[in-house]
Amino acid sequence: MNEFLGVRVTNDQDATEFDVFNVEDILFIDSFSPKRGYKVPRFHTTKGIFTVLLTLEECKKALDLNQFDIGIIGFFEKIDYVKETPFALTAYFKNSPYTANIAKSRRDLVKHLIV
Repeated sequence: MNEFLGVRVTNDQDATEFDVFNVEDILFIDSFSPKRGYKVPRFHTTKGIFTVLLTLEECKKALDLNQFDIGIIGFFEKIDYVKETPFALTAYFKNSPYTANIAKSRRDLVKHLIV
């Protein structure tokens, strides 16, 4: 069963309600324009109308993520270790080749992970 995380579509511009729905819940899909020249899918389901998460702020709220740096959010608990240089803090993740920058202002939150 394929699940989707969606933002409930309301008349309110702020995404405040998130929910999971299944492929089986979808009645039909159309598109709408949250802003000019930008079309995104809108899922009409048995649970209501949803769209996809469109911003990092929506992702942060829906998934309870932490701010790493400007434009970067993630889970601190998934960081294996952090390397510090004079210019950056770089997070290395458990069982992953990926890295992410962490703002120097967030150093106190990851200082126990610095190697």
